[in-house]
Amino acid sequence: MRAEGRGVCRLLDLARAGHTVYRSDPLAVGISMLAGKRGRSPYRAAVVDKNMRLSGELSGRRILEVLLGYRGASIAKRLGVRGLLREPIHIFADEARHVLHGMLPPDAVLHYMVENKTGYVMIVGEARVLKGVVDETNVLERLSGVRTYVKVGDTMSREVFTARAGERLLDASRRMVERRVRRLPIVSRGGRLRGIMTATDILCYILDTGKYAELLRCDTNVGILELMEREKVGEAMTFKVVTIGPDEDLGEAADKMLEHDVSGLPVVDHSGRLIGILSRIDVIAGLAKLKGLHTLVELVCGEPTHELT
Repeated sequence: MRAEGRGVCRLLDLARAGHTVYRSDPLAVGISMLAGKRGRSPYRAAVVDKNMRLSGELSGRRILEVLLGYRGASIAKRLGVRGLLREPIHIFADEARHVLHGMLPPDAVLHYMVENKTGYVMIVGEARVLKGVVDETNVLERLSGVRTYVKVGDTMSREVFTARAGERLLDASRRMVERRVRRLPIVSRGGRLRGIMTATDILCYILDTGKYAELLRCDTNVGILELMEREKVGEAMTFKVVTIGPDEDLGEAADKMLEHDVSGLPVVDHSGRLIGILSRIDVIAGLAKLKGLHTLVELVCGEPTHELT
């Protein structure tokens, strides 16, 4: 059965405008965007100059590194928290690593994403002017409703870093930064899933909690780290978690991610015990690995069927 109304796509059909911040914006603007203060919260924002030339990227994990003192500690010590948040974003931004030219065909971009197992590519034109961003969501939307006959258990990540609801928020946040992950499933001592905490959850909690907001508005003798030492993971985590089983189809996983707007799904067995995690890029790369890159390209860039064989 052919998907109705879907023609062959161009690269710009896959690209989104993306979230952007100016390199001269204060760091507080970037935190506000990544913590959902300016609409639907992204995990990453492109950093551009006044002419929209790409100069870097800012991610939720990078913001956590700054707030936890892994980066910018000398500035925070010299200027205080309030002064730190007034510093321009470009001081803290990372180099934009995954950048491709807008003249490339869509299949080349998909190949790049799979080979590098990256969930985003920034698309630029002449003089590195930002044209848009292709991310996992763009790809998953074109896989909507497709049955792949690939099981979640065949593509999920089995090494999962976790936290417990009763441990300190500071310790769990540091684990997220040091392990370079975007999310920590929250488990019981027996390994049963209790919730999940993402980098965005932590940023939202810091900005939405009154005592943190007061600290960000004016310097005090108590720092963010001292406050986070007193908080528990259970106060910042999300208790309602969308999960999936290891025997479910990758297409079902993609639909769940899109329906619930989540970037990853904890994988649980019949007893609710955590056995893995499936990210959006796991879906894309797993499909390409097990069904062939040509199949992924056909599904995303052509007129795919709703079933694979």
